[in-house]
Amino acid sequence: MGPSSCRSRFPSIIAATALIALAVGSAHAVAGLSPRPALSASNTPTTGNVVVRSSCLAPAGRFFGAIKHAPKLGNGGDYTGSNYGNPANPPYVAVLAESTVADSGWAQRACTTIPWSETDARNDLLKHLAATPLAVRNSLHDAVGNTMDTAKVIQTNPGSYLAVYATGNVIKLATSTDLVKWVYVTDLDTSATQPYIAQGPNGSYILADEKYDAKRVTSGRSHLYFIHYGNLGSLLAGKSDWFATPPSNLPLLGDRFYSRCSEGTPDIHRMSPVGQRGFVVVNFGFHYNSRCGARGPDREAYGSFQVTRVDSSTGQATASWSTAKDIARDNAAADMGYTGSRGGRDDITWHSWRFSIQEAQCGLRITYDCSVGNTAYDYMSWRYVLYDYSNRQAYPVTLPASVEAVIGAFARCHGNAKMAAMNNRDGTPVLVVTGFIFGPPGGCVPSGTIGGEFLYVVPAS
Repeated sequence: MGPSSCRSRFPSIIAATALIALAVGSAHAVAGLSPRPALSASNTPTTGNVVVRSSCLAPAGRFFGAIKHAPKLGNGGDYTGSNYGNPANPPYVAVLAESTVADSGWAQRACTTIPWSETDARNDLLKHLAATPLAVRNSLHDAVGNTMDTAKVIQTNPGSYLAVYATGNVIKLATSTDLVKWVYVTDLDTSATQPYIAQGPNGSYILADEKYDAKRVTSGRSHLYFIHYGNLGSLLAGKSDWFATPPSNLPLLGDRFYSRCSEGTPDIHRMSPVGQRGFVVVNFGFHYNSRCGARGPDREAYGSFQVTRVDSSTGQATASWSTAKDIARDNAAADMGYTGSRGGRDDITWHSWRFSIQEAQCGLRITYDCSVGNTAYDYMSWRYVLYDYSNRQAYPVTLPASVEAVIGAFARCHGNAKMAAMNNRDGTPVLVVTGFIFGPPGGCVPSGTIGGEFLYVVPAS
């Protein structure tokens, strides 16, 4: 299956509670700040007639309770919690409240949240991507000094995080308890770059990377590569149970779908269980070089594979594969003036809508982000855009100034964008963004300075 623009129109109360990270404003911190705790369900006050002011905001709010529908009154914008359930009224899925005493009855202030429109969700995500960070790490390294290039960060448990990253042509794994300090654990792959990790069904994990063809590291020929781990312990020990590569394609001189030389920068869109033997269906995105022998342009594609058998002696999986060129995404970037290459991307569901941050290069057109001198196919011309799966359009992404400032220089050339919504170690919701600033030679930071991987954390209110 390809990218879908579908979404759940009426999220359940459970889903609303789970997505409170995107609906509730609260105090946030990477370390040292203590947000107000949420009211427990057992302390939630009840009443037969709740009036919620539509103009109310709760920047330090608590999760108070949940209702299904709230008919709008004719008094200029208030909503009542009594007589809810009328399908003619829009669904209101949560109530936020603020109170100095947890068991003091109804709070002094209360707000209701409504399903976000696509436009509002997109603008909210763009706002968060540009927000003042709680923490910034430039030139990201692990505790033993390995560069953490093209890092992908995920959360495993409260206060427990994983990152996969490339140091040269070696894919490494690190853990963290605060999203700032990273402890190297083990190597996961060699002769590879551009790693991505995702959690799958039943506690499993899958690593995807861009693997160089045998004896082709110096030539740059590459293909997709997937490694599966049965559980967290196996991942931390670097013990996989199977791996998968695209089927061999003789006309393309390797395990590829569209290019004779290079396919990579994979991201995982979804993993689903299939059958009774722990096999999975993996949906993914990737890029392909559409004109080998030149520096591009790279173009976008997506696909899926279903594991049907695993060779017990080699660990190689047999799978059925399906792919398609992502023409809609390519066109969206080109319509903005990014007619050069496109590469790494990362999906996120934000207020129930699906978006993707991705890298794209300026082309021959002169636009706001692609000025004179930033021609296609050089490091100076890489930017970030946000792709909206619903309307199939792309929008420019602005990063915080503290991320782009390198020794006083304004570094706008960045690639390998990744992001994820998760909880901070104190339970507050945050958005974690990683990317790579291109340094000298050919990059956009001063000679004698270092670009490299950045990581920043913003409140996901």
